[in-house]
Amino acid sequence: MEAIETALKSGEESDWFLEYINSYYQAITMVSYESVKDQLNLLGINLAAIADRAFYEKDGLEKTKGKLKRRLNELFGRRNIIAHQADRAHTDAQFINITKEVVQSFIDDVEK
Repeated sequence: MEAIETALKSGEESDWFLEYINSYYQAITMVSYESVKDQLNLLGINLAAIADRAFYEKDGLEKTKGKLKRRLNELFGRRNIIAHQADRAHTDAQFINITKEVVQSFIDDVEK
């Protein structure tokens, strides 16, 4: 209700909206497959078309939506390990090394 009151009082100004969005999303990760799927749906963007464009491979055995889901969830999982577990395994606190190749692979897939 506070955000609605602020919006009504602000008239044509939009700073309140940016503050609200930043506040709302600061604690929410948007990297997981489910989150990305919801965001694309909200924007009216076809998830299957994005997956096909990014991951289609002639003679590919893995479906493109499945690969998109797997890669986003891998990225999400790796991000959580780095951000919340100081880059250590949850089960035994052993350091999990990340290679330049893994990072580049994630970057390449996100750019697709």
